[in-house]
Amino acid sequence: MWRYHNPVEMLFGAGTFSNVQRCIAGRRYGVVTYPEPYFQELTDRLARRAGNPSMVISDVLANPDYQELAPQTEQVANAGAVDVWVALGGGSVIDSTKVFAAANGDFANVKRYLE
Repeated sequence: MWRYHNPVEMLFGAGTFSNVQRCIAGRRYGVVTYPEPYFQELTDRLARRAGNPSMVISDVLANPDYQELAPQTEQVANAGAVDVWVALGGGSVIDSTKVFAAANGDFANVKRYLE
């Protein structure tokens, strides 16, 4: 038997970014994004609206592998609890964010699952 339940709210479309702070709702949040000026500006705009994030991982590369994800996950462990994750970017950012959320600060949790 296989079962999947994912109660995650996803927002997309024109004007959506201006509502992200509503989803954060004062909780501790982390931002995951690409190392490009456009995404830094989005991160800054979000911080002005929702308060400063607990952590920012802004060095996600296209198609990251263990070499990038393991040390980034360690950054998550050192930052403490994050209640809400915000992925600003495309597939690699979204997938990396899922790794950080699932790893709960320990990349070995995800590595065991993948292997």
